[in-house]
Amino acid sequence: MNAEVRFLIQCYFGFEDDPILMAIDRAYRDMATLTLSGDAQKELYPGRKKVTEYLHGALLTLPKSNADYDKWHKMTTDKIAEIYPKLTIGQIQKWVNMTIKYVYTLGKLGYDGI
Repeated sequence: MNAEVRFLIQCYFGFEDDPILMAIDRAYRDMATLTLSGDAQKELYPGRKKVTEYLHGALLTLPKSNADYDKWHKMTTDKIAEIYPKLTIGQIQKWVNMTIKYVYTLGKLGYDGI
């Protein structure tokens, strides 16, 4: 990867050693900016770490088939709803979906076939 691409990635995602954590964090910030007020963002922040840890592990088990992916997605969003009950299912889905998009864009997990 050339220096210009690395620079752009760092500007958008930040400086984290783990690209999956970078994707999860960026997706959270995008979801929060678009759907939460400033006060709600502060109120919800403590549960974010637990969801980040869970989502990181869940991404490592992402299935390759569409049918299995749908089950995985439902299970993942339901579990996050248990951890972070103040978020709506739509907000959770946005967080999960954007994380997957970012991880795929960064080329860190193979999602060919989905």
